[in-house]
Amino acid sequence: MNLKGLFEKCLSEIGGESNEDVRLFRARPKRISRETFFEHVVWAIWVSGMRRKSANTFLEHAEEKGFCWDFAELGTWGKQDLQQFVKKLHGRPVPERADKKWKAVYSIAKKIST
Repeated sequence: MNLKGLFEKCLSEIGGESNEDVRLFRARPKRISRETFFEHVVWAIWVSGMRRKSANTFLEHAEEKGFCWDFAELGTWGKQDLQQFVKKLHGRPVPERADKKWKAVYSIAKKIST
């Protein structure tokens, strides 16, 4: 899947044009870097089902526990590295929704880092 296809899939999953964050994104310049794309996609994944303030607080906590906003670095993690990070952040058992969100973030980092 190319970057455009990945973007369209993510857009569809977060509600497309009816999502307020998507409308805000559409008002921005059309060309973005991979870094900016990754930052926005991580935000969109985590804010889904959360209040914005809660998502901000959570992502700050994730950074403290080792989350790296650098998609290229995250893309070098192995699946075991991801699992260790997620367990350190969430404890055990890892909530299913959190596990799925981290797997999505990781998958996107792997795709755009190649």
